[in-house]
This record gives sequence, C-alpha cells and structure tokens, in this order.
Amino acid sequence: MTTPEELVQAQVDAYNVRDLEAFLVVYAEQVAILNDGQETKLDKATLRVRYGKLFRENPGLRCEILKREVAGNIVIEGELIRRISFTRL
Repeated sequence: MTTPEELVQAQVDAYNVRDLEAFLVVYAEQVAILNDGQETKLDKATLRVRYGKLFRENPGLRCEILKREVAGNIVIEGELIRRISFTRL
C-alpha cells in the first residue's frame, strides 16, 4: 500500500528529474491545486501541457521541501522552487 506521504514524495522526486509521466501518474483526471490560499481546478491534460513546458524550459528546476506535515490522508508542504539557469558557451 502506498501512503499519501509516499505519493507526494514520488511526485517531488519526479519533478526534480523533470520526468513528466512519473510526475503525472500521482494525479487524478481532475485536480484542485491549492497555492498560497488560491484554489485552481485543472484536468490532467492541462497539467501535462503546463508542466511539460515548465520541465522543458527549466533544466535546473528543483523543489526543496522545507517543511512537511502529514495528518491522515492530508499532506501539506512548504516548498522552495529553484529555477537554475545554465548558459551555453
């Protein structure tokens, strides 16, 4: 059995290596994302487009978990997202 915390960690791990398919597998077809108190409802196809572009355009993208709280099936995280740029010479 996979716990909610394990699902969230799998999503973070996939994000950090920009593996779009592994990132999306933890999401339902319809999702609600809460970010800074604002809820956004999206479908998985929209997530695929949005995160596909983000992953392609940001090779240095990283998510660092600053704090994680787990209460039953609820996981709340404080995250620091870094978009490190690389310059080709």
